[in-house]
Amino acid sequence: MQTDNHKEIIRLAALDKTGLLDTPPEERFERYTRMAQKIFSVPIVTISLVAKERQWFKSVIGLDFCETPRNVSICSFAITVEDLLVVNDLSADERFKELPAVTGEPHLRAYAGAPVQSADGLRLGTLCVIDTQVREFNETQLALLRELAACVEAELQRVNESQQQWELHQAKRLNDVIARAQSKFIQASNRTAAFDGLLHDVLALTDSEYGFIGDILYDEHGQPYMKAYTLTNIAWDKASREFFDKHAPTGLEFRDMTTLFGRAVTAGKPLISDSPMTDSRAKGLPPGHPELRKFMAIPAYYGGEIVALVGVANAVSGYREEQVSFLEPLTSTIAQLVYASRVREEKEAAQQLLNESEQRFRSLAESAPVGIFEIDDNNRCLFVNDRALWLANLTREQAMAGEWLTAVEPEDRSELLERWQCYQQSGSSFRFDFRFRRSQQDLPSNAWVTCQVSPLRDQQQRIVGHIGTLMDITEQKQSEQQLRNAYALIEKTSEAAKMGTWEVDLIDNSLHWSAMTKRIHEVDDDYQPTLDSAFAFYRDDGSLQRLQQAVDEAIEHFKAYDLELVITTASGRSRWVRSIGLPRIENGRCAGLQGLFQDISARKESELQLREQASYTEAILDNMLDGIITINQRGIMVTANQSVEQLFGYQREQLIGNNVKMLMPSPHQEHHDEYLSNYQQTGIARIIGIGREVEGMRQDGSLFPMELSVWEVEHAGQPHYVGMIRDITERKRLETMKSEFISTVSHELRTPLTSISGALGLINGGIAGTLPESASRMIEIAYKNSQRLTYLINDLLDMEKLVAGKMVFDIKLQPLWPQLQYAVESHQTFAGERSVKVSLETTEDHTFVRIDNQRFQQVLANLLSNAIKFSPDGGIVDVSLSHRKGFVRVSVSDHGPGIPLAFHQQIFTKFSQADASDTRKKGGTGLGLAITRELVERMGGRINFESVEGEGATFYVDLPAFQEHSSVADEKLSQHQVVDNALTGKKRVLILEDDPDIAQLLALTIGRGGYATEIAFSQQQALQLVATQQFAAITVDLLLPDGNGVDFIHAVRKQPKLRDLPLIVLSVKMEEGRLAINGRYAGIDWLSKPIDEKRLLQALQRATLTSSEHSLPLLLVCKDENTAASITSSNNCQQDWHHVTSLIAMKDYLATQRVDTVFIDINMLSDDANGRQAVQQLATNTRVVMLTAEQLNQGDAAVKALLKTQQLAPSELLALIDDELNRQATLTKTTPDSDKD
Repeated sequence: MQTDNHKEIIRLAALDKTGLLDTPPEERFERYTRMAQKIFSVPIVTISLVAKERQWFKSVIGLDFCETPRNVSICSFAITVEDLLVVNDLSADERFKELPAVTGEPHLRAYAGAPVQSADGLRLGTLCVIDTQVREFNETQLALLRELAACVEAELQRVNESQQQWELHQAKRLNDVIARAQSKFIQASNRTAAFDGLLHDVLALTDSEYGFIGDILYDEHGQPYMKAYTLTNIAWDKASREFFDKHAPTGLEFRDMTTLFGRAVTAGKPLISDSPMTDSRAKGLPPGHPELRKFMAIPAYYGGEIVALVGVANAVSGYREEQVSFLEPLTSTIAQLVYASRVREEKEAAQQLLNESEQRFRSLAESAPVGIFEIDDNNRCLFVNDRALWLANLTREQAMAGEWLTAVEPEDRSELLERWQCYQQSGSSFRFDFRFRRSQQDLPSNAWVTCQVSPLRDQQQRIVGHIGTLMDITEQKQSEQQLRNAYALIEKTSEAAKMGTWEVDLIDNSLHWSAMTKRIHEVDDDYQPTLDSAFAFYRDDGSLQRLQQAVDEAIEHFKAYDLELVITTASGRSRWVRSIGLPRIENGRCAGLQGLFQDISARKESELQLREQASYTEAILDNMLDGIITINQRGIMVTANQSVEQLFGYQREQLIGNNVKMLMPSPHQEHHDEYLSNYQQTGIARIIGIGREVEGMRQDGSLFPMELSVWEVEHAGQPHYVGMIRDITERKRLETMKSEFISTVSHELRTPLTSISGALGLINGGIAGTLPESASRMIEIAYKNSQRLTYLINDLLDMEKLVAGKMVFDIKLQPLWPQLQYAVESHQTFAGERSVKVSLETTEDHTFVRIDNQRFQQVLANLLSNAIKFSPDGGIVDVSLSHRKGFVRVSVSDHGPGIPLAFHQQIFTKFSQADASDTRKKGGTGLGLAITRELVERMGGRINFESVEGEGATFYVDLPAFQEHSSVADEKLSQHQVVDNALTGKKRVLILEDDPDIAQLLALTIGRGGYATEIAFSQQQALQLVATQQFAAITVDLLLPDGNGVDFIHAVRKQPKLRDLPLIVLSVKMEEGRLAINGRYAGIDWLSKPIDEKRLLQALQRATLTSSEHSLPLLLVCKDENTAASITSSNNCQQDWHHVTSLIAMKDYLATQRVDTVFIDINMLSDDANGRQAVQQLATNTRVVMLTAEQLNQGDAAVKALLKTQQLAPSELLALIDDELNRQATLTKTTPDSDKD
């Protein structure tokens, strides 16, 4: 008996069979709903089909929806009653009054429904009429309702008949597709073409747009993936088309199983999706993919395993579960064809492998480096390769005829036959080394071969033949002989190195020593050591304990060891040895030990000597007076000798491991690490490899002068730096004493010498009357020698002034020609005494030079007097003038003995003479040329000479040349007068001077220059005045009653409002003060007493000029002439320009000329090791601007902007210079050569 549930399943199947669900409206059903509406005059009429969970309206009037849930459906109740379901008032019926359509819109009230049945009497739905008003239906109306329902049933019957005809047609098409597929797979050699045709039939059978048939395979991890045999080309862009064209011929692989078809594979059952694009079971499609509206995937099973997958998409009417059943015969056929195709491919592949294997074996056998042969069980040769024939020296015919034994060396034949017989009896593998005879002259005789033979067996393991190889081991045999010779050589080498071997077998507890090991122990050659006797040689407890521990760890933990120990030999001598042990592992345990044993007594003795030598060297270093420090690349001190402790007051332990900058004062201490890093990156050195005088700082903070030399060494592959330090405090003190002594003695001698020389001159001139001839000669000799002494004192004083910077120069632009005429004329008398002629060869010239007239005449006098002095009697001294680019050269030539080559380097040094002996013929102090060079360089020139020994000498002076009209610019400063400011009155100058007389003198002098003055006699008074009043400048004496002027300068510069106030130092201790300030502040001028009124007023004038009053020239220091021309020719600046091409020329120019600002190309400092010091000193009293490459390229525009900037303090200026030089060096390193232009 069928249950209600079973009946419902049958009913639903009948409903699905109609194919009406979710189909578009059809006129054949629409006309019955229209007729019912007219007959019953109701607003709502439906033909309802009751599905599993819903009721769906095949035709509907009066409602704006096409289905409702089955649980709120009245029609689902109507199909359960015997006849019509008629309800006059739904709101009063307990069964329906709570339904949503009754309680809410559309407020249904009256209902009449007739069931619609299939041909089998299964109620599929209803034809119902519904009113929104309570009403009754009469019998006539109900009868008409039954008739209309019968008409609908007739239409359903016609649908079923059409469906049956369609199914028969589809079944025939299905059978045709299966038959065609089987035929194609039987006949076709290309299975891809067969599957293409099959896919075409499947798409037509299911009315689908796209599809695929794929093989389901599994990767190495057991995960399934699909390889498509055939699929519809749905490429949608260039990339997907190229991918399809590339991979489709060999099968596209799809390994992502999170797709819809992947879900069918992993679930193992068919999958149908009505909305593939949004289906939650997949992760969507890539952008641009053609639209998929419907999709179905069916796994194909064979032998209980999924072997293939069939997928179709975009059928117009979608896909249903019954289609899966309908296609089951086809999917089974596909599974069978896929499996059969796999089997056929595997067979083809196996056959291919077999063919290839046989071919490879033949090729390998013929090309193998070993001989290969095959014989049957009766010892007949079946196969032999060329290599075997070559080794045996046989022809193929001889080998196939079995003549192998005749080719074997007679001495080896009997043993070979014996071994072969044993092999045939045992059936195990055979291996034997023997020799083939060789008769050809080009082949080595008695070729050694290794023959290895293995039996060939059938399935019953019976021996049916043999296969063997012949390998040429002639070279191996020769190598073995060479190895034996090598072992003998090693033994001899070990003896020379005093190195032996040893081996312990832990299985039988035996110990073996080599001959050398025995000799190290000083035992007999037949000595048989044991473990206990071996340990007995280690009488030193430390050595014995270490060795026993190492042996235990080697046995237990397989650890090798390498020890240096002490043994006592059999003869009682102590000896250092090195013992190396290695464990021998077998089956997871230590089976023995083996190693080396070496006498290292000689090496230990050498190490002891080296340690003693190191101690000796350290003692020497510790007793040196000079301090020696080594630092690593980070500036950390590594070593320091005892002198360093004494110099700096630290203990050595306080120094080692700390940065060497702790020994430096500021600002060097703060910049040391940066300097060291920059040197390592750029190679620009400031001290390393150069050496200089610097200050050191002791532990107590006190400073002392020292001479520092640093050089770079390499240690362990890393740079280290060695510094040698010498305390020069005493040397500085002695130099000061020497300078003061020379100055004092010279001045003290000059006064009486003036009186003596004057008195002798008067007597020699006849003021005392006529003297006896002998007395006259004595007076003349005394007078000449007093003059020589005067010249000597003058030279000493001049040199002292030049060195101390105290010599005053009055540089003016003046014509050169009259200077030469005057010098030549003034030396004619002296030349006449020596019968020497002085000739001025040059015609009159209008060149101007900037010189101090007196000092230039002193230069010419030195050169002319030397030339006359060294000329032979009757000789000629030539004075000439010539022009160079921008310079004029004055040359003085003689024809005397010339200057020895060995003396060329010392000629301009102080107290130097080519003949320095006590018996030299020519007199002189040896200071003349040294003074001459200093004077020339102070006037902006340079001096040099040319000489060939025996042919005379030419000394020449080069000076910058000027045209006559340039004198106008030279007179600007001297003609400039300071005038009163009409608005503010005179500029006020504060005079700080403790001596009242000098203070009054300064007030009068400064007042003559147009300034108002105020006098302070102490620091405290001066500080009070500058705090309450304004001054244009301050003159400062360094010797004050309440301190020194340096302290006053510090105090002024610490006040922000006084930082730029001009200071003029006037002191006899001017140089000491300049050294104390050391370039720390800008805006300071330094003048020495006694007071030079002109220089003082000029200094005040420079200091107090406003921006509109600037008249001093600008100095450009730059190598590039074109760049210099673009700057100096500009009209942007109202001042004159002067250009020099070197720092030396800059120094010379500034020695005689004041300037407003000095512009320096920063790259010039990298070419001059002393350039930084020169700039630092210059910046103390002159405004300095550094020009970078970028600013040089901008030309005068950059210069005009820089003129408006504030002058930096010298220390700040140096820091910026270092930063810029390091930046440019880094850029140079990282810029390719091709980009540097």
